[in-house]
Amino acid sequence: MAVAALETGGWGTDPTSPVDTLRRTRHSLANIMIDRHGDTAVVESHVLAYHEWEMASGTHDEIVGGRYIDRFERRDGAWKIADRRCVFEWSRLERCTVRFFERMPGRYTRGAHAPDDYLYTLLAAR
Repeated sequence: MAVAALETGGWGTDPTSPVDTLRRTRHSLANIMIDRHGDTAVVESHVLAYHEWEMASGTHDEIVGGRYIDRFERRDGAWKIADRRCVFEWSRLERCTVRFFERMPGRYTRGAHAPDDYLYTLLAAR
């Protein structure tokens, strides 16, 4: 879904629906296994992905678990992904309720996409 959105220039919108909008996303990788042989390597990375969707029925949280299976090749001294397969094993989609930071307003800073995220405020001040 995200690849199609990037190819069409519509990042943040589910290309299968004109209503659903991706508000936030985070992907965490863990348990990375690398099997290298010469100038090639097979890499497995476990992924836990979070997505916040704005849908016609309200805001929803989606959590997806899976693995990236990559084949790397070393070309001109640089390692690059030659092939990637996303293997998804489970997912959960549920309607949002009260969020952690909404229970304590003013105490935490809400993350945002660049350039609205607090990180970019600090980087611009340098």
